[in-house]
Amino acid sequence: MKSLSAMAATAIVAAAALGVKPAHADEIAVTAEPAAVTVYRRGATVVRTAQVKVPAGRHVLVFGDLPLATRPGTIRLAATGDAQVLLGPVDTRQQSLTRDEDASTAERKRLQAELDDIDASLRGLDAEKRTVEAREQFVRNLIALPSRPAGARTGGAQPDWADLYDLVTDKMADVQAALVDLAKRRTVIEERRTDIQTQLDRLSPKIEQVTAARAEIVAEAASELDLTLSYDVTAAGWVPEYDARLNSGSGEAGASSLTLIRRAAIRQTTGEDWVDVTLKLSTSAPSNRTEAPRLTAYGIDIYTPPKLAPMSEARERADADRLSGGLRAQAPRQPRAVAKARRTPIVAKPQSVTVARSTFDATYALPGRVSVMSVPQTKRLAIDSHDLAPKLTVRAAPRQLARAFVTAAFKVPDGAPLLPGKIALFRDGTFVGRGGLPELAAGEDHALGFGADDRVKVKFNVADKARGETGLISSTKTDRRRFTITLENLHDRPIAYHVRDVLPVALNGDITIKATQTPKPTIATVDKRRGVYAWEGTLAPGKPLEIETGYTVSWPGDQQVTNRPLR
Repeated sequence: MKSLSAMAATAIVAAAALGVKPAHADEIAVTAEPAAVTVYRRGATVVRTAQVKVPAGRHVLVFGDLPLATRPGTIRLAATGDAQVLLGPVDTRQQSLTRDEDASTAERKRLQAELDDIDASLRGLDAEKRTVEAREQFVRNLIALPSRPAGARTGGAQPDWADLYDLVTDKMADVQAALVDLAKRRTVIEERRTDIQTQLDRLSPKIEQVTAARAEIVAEAASELDLTLSYDVTAAGWVPEYDARLNSGSGEAGASSLTLIRRAAIRQTTGEDWVDVTLKLSTSAPSNRTEAPRLTAYGIDIYTPPKLAPMSEARERADADRLSGGLRAQAPRQPRAVAKARRTPIVAKPQSVTVARSTFDATYALPGRVSVMSVPQTKRLAIDSHDLAPKLTVRAAPRQLARAFVTAAFKVPDGAPLLPGKIALFRDGTFVGRGGLPELAAGEDHALGFGADDRVKVKFNVADKARGETGLISSTKTDRRRFTITLENLHDRPIAYHVRDVLPVALNGDITIKATQTPKPTIATVDKRRGVYAWEGTLAPGKPLEIETGYTVSWPGDQQVTNRPLR
């Protein structure tokens, strides 16, 4: 078995060396179905495989049904055979393709035959209707008989008008019943005809825009080739979705557990169906941006405003220009060609697309074979699951909301990173809500909220609120606030708690803030945010936690203060 890929020029030279005439090359249409797909967060790589028999000589392999979403310049072709084979570059172009499957053709023939039978039935109904209408006209002529002059009637005897009346009545009833029956039969047949026509329209050959790939090939001898064609497509991608299932435990010796299930939501509208392919999911996001941007340095200088000529001088200059016809001495204009020649040439560099791999990239090979159709719907597949050991805490920010929320802190397991995605949260088998998961690396710490804990009571009260002003010569204004926070555990076991509160921060040297906090916070600055404090500990059942916090703000009496949020 020999395999070789070369450029087109090499192929032509080899063809001459082999004695092959470089005249018109035969085209060989290749039918290749997707066999393997790697889906990235944006885009995908599709691999098609096929076997084709190639006679000796120069030919052109044609893949005429690649999707329109194929990215130019990403098509790669490899061939393996039992004779020496030289491949040229792959050229692409867009073209229209009419898809008409054999099964659709047979079904269309059957439907068309049924449609012809229906049309024949409708013509038969039209003939019946004309016959009934002729009978109706005859009856109407009988109805008009009494109104005709006596001389116009045939024979001298008077008709039996009673018998004629009965005859006309019966015949007209028969005619009307026949017309109603014909109308009903026509309605049923026409509805069936409409249904058949709709099916025919649905099965009509589809015309779509596709990408056609052509590659020149030179075979030393007749050979059966194994072809592998790969290309990148847009209009595809995947995002992770997660389920977090928390078992909070029960009783004094209850142990909590957390199961994190990862799924993939795959979506592709490339125009081709991926049927029974081996599927891989990559956390990589191929992009033209593969390196850090180049920064432009800048300097700071003293701004010098432009000098303006005095009005009288400007007017004199304008008058002189008008008297001289607006002609002023100018430097000779450099010819365009010379000016262009003096520019520093910038050589265009070919864009190099590099797939960067780091510890944040991973590829998931899904077991078995998978089908992902080219439809707007999303296909979801399970990837993996991890059993984690969470640390449970109830968190509260009573100043904002007097409720406690169950929080599970965990460490990201080793292996692939957790990509950003939506997460469904379950606590003790009950769905509690949805959230979002940021991008997390292996070994990183994170916490998830699992809804309110109604067995932990939280209260926030304003104990004191007063404003005042002191001093005679230079007055000072004050604003005093006092608050109480109460946390009560109604569970039958101790719980870990984390209570947060905020105090104002002075942003001006003329402002003085005196804080009072009992007990002292265990965390003086939460998440590196000034003014955010926290109390942590373990709360036993039946023993409420009481926190007193407050502040006094002082500032000069001739000034005003304002609140400004801190980031």
